[in-house]
Amino acid sequence: MTIVRREHRAQFTIIPNAIFRDDRLSIEAKGVLGYLLSRPHNWQVRLDHVGRTTRIGRKKL
Repeated sequence: MTIVRREHRAQFTIIPNAIFRDDRLSIEAKGVLGYLLSRPHNWQVRLDHVGRTTRIGRKKL
């Protein structure tokens, strides 16, 4: 399988590889972190919005 990598100049988020290698974190936790890091700096976190967007229930969040 080939992995296609492109050079990005805008609209991207950098996440350390250590996050994805950490066995203590679920795939949902990694996804939520990626989503949160992709939001603007002045963005207000609202659990109901994050839950709807990521399709993860409030209890799991």
